[in-house]
Amino acid sequence: MTNLVIVVFAIAYFHLGCQTTPYKRAIPRDRTDFTRFHESGFPLNIDPKIISASEANLADDDLIMGAVINGDARAYPVNYMNGPYNEVVNDHLGDLPIAPSW
Repeated sequence: MTNLVIVVFAIAYFHLGCQTTPYKRAIPRDRTDFTRFHESGFPLNIDPKIISASEANLADDDLIMGAVINGDARAYPVNYMNGPYNEVVNDHLGDLPIAPSW
């Protein structure tokens, strides 16, 4: 009898859990006018300002993440990515959207 109760509870729990969604509504793909927090509370950083390597004021031993796609390149300093507003950057490399994260 105990096993039957456990199985019934597990099926009900699984069924109810599969019906929930993490968001109240779909997020439009073309929406780029928000830059701070998504409704889930996760900070967003969209299309960051791009500067040249000489303007970046980085030390030789600073850790960076880099991406190269079809000859287009970006570098993201890890110390900039550490923090509540920069853990993920929504960016474009050429025509391709990318989302480097730390």
